[in-house]
Amino acid sequence: VVVKPTNYEGGGLGVFYKHTAVLPDTEHIELMRIKRKFVLNLPEFQEHGQFFPLFSTAMGELMSDPTFDFVSKYATEKNILMFCLTIFLSQSKNPHSEAFCIDDTERVDLKLAKEYVDFVQKYIGLVLMETTVTTPLLYTEKKLEQYKSLFPFLSDVLEHQHSFLQKLQAFFESALHINIDLKDLYQLYSAFGSRSLQIPEEISSVTEEFQVSESLVPVLD
Repeated sequence: VVVKPTNYEGGGLGVFYKHTAVLPDTEHIELMRIKRKFVLNLPEFQEHGQFFPLFSTAMGELMSDPTFDFVSKYATEKNILMFCLTIFLSQSKNPHSEAFCIDDTERVDLKLAKEYVDFVQKYIGLVLMETTVTTPLLYTEKKLEQYKSLFPFLSDVLEHQHSFLQKLQAFFESALHINIDLKDLYQLYSAFGSRSLQIPEEISSVTEEFQVSESLVPVLD
């Protein structure tokens, strides 16, 4: 496997595999193994976010805020993950923020948490916020009306997404005193949705049970 510039329109880097050996039909080819620390999902956010008070404070406020009413109206794994990404976005746009500062870099767990935070913020700033995504959330008013007329059965879904993002913005301003541009939330949500993967993870090798986690895998970008 090699990483090199791609010839596809738009450019960028690609992961290329060159088959140089004859393999039995029954043998699996493992092209790439991605470490858990390079995956963005709720388990990783919970593991590293516990060291930053902003995370626990924001999550507690989210679950109890009566105006947002997140638990009964918007509680999905994707929306919780979006909430976590929004925390990272809000702090990356504030150069004076100390929310993710760590003084004790000798502790391995704190050092890893800081590295993870830096990694996520760079991914959001360099990839998610810079990606051009064509989704109804980002349509012009004229194009949105055309979309609704063609797919009226999706109007409720779209309205629910609008409602969630608008309330998310209001929540950050009122409960956390953090200002976020609604356009940035639309961009983040759209880019996140275009890249998220449903990754199965084994729970038990005996019963062959799996759980599926909504995840972002930056290396695939």
